[in-house]
Amino acid sequence: MCIPSCGNVASYQWPAGCTNDCEYYAMWNYNGKTHAVDFNIVALTNGERWTGIGFSKDREMEQTDTVTGWVNSEGITYMSDGYVGGYLAAPSPDIQQNLDDAAISHRDGYTTMTFSRSCVSDDTQDFAFADDCYYFFYPVRGGRFRNSSISIHEETPQISAKRICIPSCREVAPLEPVIEVLVPTLSAITLSTVQQAASEKPETSPPEVSSVAAKVVPRTSEQFAVAVAMELNQLPWSARFEDPQSSEYSTLKESVEQEMRETLKNVDGVQDIRLQEFWQSPDGAVVASTEVVLMPEDGVVSNDVETPRDLASMQVDKFNEVNFTLWDTVQSGNIGNLFVNTQSLDVRLLKPSEWMAPTTPVPSAPNKDESKYLDFVVVF
Repeated sequence: MCIPSCGNVASYQWPAGCTNDCEYYAMWNYNGKTHAVDFNIVALTNGERWTGIGFSKDREMEQTDTVTGWVNSEGITYMSDGYVGGYLAAPSPDIQQNLDDAAISHRDGYTTMTFSRSCVSDDTQDFAFADDCYYFFYPVRGGRFRNSSISIHEETPQISAKRICIPSCREVAPLEPVIEVLVPTLSAITLSTVQQAASEKPETSPPEVSSVAAKVVPRTSEQFAVAVAMELNQLPWSARFEDPQSSEYSTLKESVEQEMRETLKNVDGVQDIRLQEFWQSPDGAVVASTEVVLMPEDGVVSNDVETPRDLASMQVDKFNEVNFTLWDTVQSGNIGNLFVNTQSLDVRLLKPSEWMAPTTPVPSAPNKDESKYLDFVVVF
């Protein structure tokens, strides 16, 4: 069993103990569906410095795997998967750039980077999380940049006191279905979530997907969503659970949504709970995945939030409340009338493009303004 310090979901902030005034924030989250690690980095750069993160087998700058990026005054962006060969050497871009879903933006003095790294890699200049544990390097104050070149950091990077492991990367073979334990941690989402939502544009028509509602961009910048997956014990898999028109699908869908609503009824800010899909676990059982749509604080609106970082802090609190509530409940072996594999709970933050189409609020979410659910509106 994983413990909170094992690294599947964790974060680092600087200065130590900061909340709404952090100058550097890094969060990593194991993604069981892609067998990769999603990173979010937010740094106060004022548009003048680069930022990023590094991984090394020791606490020395030499032979460090890096990801760096910046946005210049004209809005031109740069991100690079690189490698530091010497102490004073700048990172050299890898020939093979292994950054999936990479994005970088700048707003209100903060630069935000998001990217995903596969647990495995055949690039000799990448440190694969499936192979070992590494020291994490946090460039809390990067140096200046010019075109595609960067200068040395203005302040020596902070380095993790111990090697950090991503245990699920090491325990699960790639390309296999994964049901992963996600243990509650103190920080699970960052300002990058808010900024990423702002950077995504509404689609002219939502893309079609099989067996679930069409996906759309979130309706407001305050809302965010998490996916909750869990393996249902004593319920063998049947192809009927893939057919939304079958009675088996409808009955189990109603049961899962009802028990999730009952479990989270004391969590303020729950806006919607819906089944995403069922799939078959490696053990031949049914896995249920639901989407939980949340507001960081009940009734919060854009004018009530002084800065994006205030909003991110509220989202962190709300994510953790959901995470801990589900974690505590699952340890009993069931959620309501559903028997659950206690080792299977997987709670992860959804990217805006992964959202399902909005519906009316759930009955357990009182005092909500229903008008905001009637139109697809993005408020930034």
